[in-house]
Amino acid sequence: MNANFDKVGIKHKLSEKTVVLSDSGCWIWMGAISPNGYGSIRIKQKTHSTHRVSYQVHKGEIPNGASVLHSCDVRCCINPDHLRVGTYADNQHDRLIRIRHHRTKLSVNDVRAIRSMPEKQASEVAEMFSTTTAAIYQIRNNSSWAWI
Repeated sequence: MNANFDKVGIKHKLSEKTVVLSDSGCWIWMGAISPNGYGSIRIKQKTHSTHRVSYQVHKGEIPNGASVLHSCDVRCCINPDHLRVGTYADNQHDRLIRIRHHRTKLSVNDVRAIRSMPEKQASEVAEMFSTTTAAIYQIRNNSSWAWI
């Protein structure tokens, strides 16, 4: 989205398909939901994530490469008070702190330990931590757990 969009019209379009939850304060998007659980909306023949659109119309532009993070952990929430700009690393850190990294068997201390033993074979380290060699390679080259 760019600065040449109709903020009032988009706010109205968002509000038409939103339900406000009084207990949490979440504004739940009731329109289209992407496979990853985020709301989506079409504006000028382009699909956008509703939480990002909500942030832009209520708070302003999102810096290039930045993420829009939810303080409520509800992917379809578009309440601007629950949204903030951050980095991918910020989002991963939040995910870890809030126990949203459901598939992981490793802790932050495990990752630090794995990175402290680069001389050991990945297969040996994987066995030590009951994980896969692929997981060890990803940790070592920062394609996973990069925020640590």
